[in-house]
Amino acid sequence: MKSSRTRWKIHENDSVKKEIIELKDEITEYKKIEKNLQDTLLKAQETSSKSLETTKKQTSVMIKEAELKAAQIIENAKGNAVEIKNAVNHLREERDLIISKLKAIVGSQANLLEVKVEQAGRESDNSSKSDSQRDLDVDVDGIVDKL
Repeated sequence: MKSSRTRWKIHENDSVKKEIIELKDEITEYKKIEKNLQDTLLKAQETSSKSLETTKKQTSVMIKEAELKAAQIIENAKGNAVEIKNAVNHLREERDLIISKLKAIVGSQANLLEVKVEQAGRESDNSSKSDSQRDLDVDVDGIVDKL
């Protein structure tokens, strides 16, 4: 009987050895899968890090460009404001000069009118009304030419 037991044990032993070999093969296969997964995860992390770093750099460059453009716009606006202020001042000066000229013309015409009125009062009553009216005419063309 020993021989059948021995055979059975040998057979069982062989069976266990085969199972151990199969399990070792499975473990080896699982270890390969695990290694591949770890490698893939590591590459994904590296890619993600590089992508994030690139995005940060691009964002930084975009912000700097926007700041430069904003500074240029502000400088242009300041320059335009100065030009407008100078133009307004120039127009005010021209207005003041025109007002001064008009006042001078009106003043001289008023003086001339007073002189003409005085002359008309001194003239004899015999002179015709049309003559004194001719003397009192205001020289409108002369005023316009002086402007």
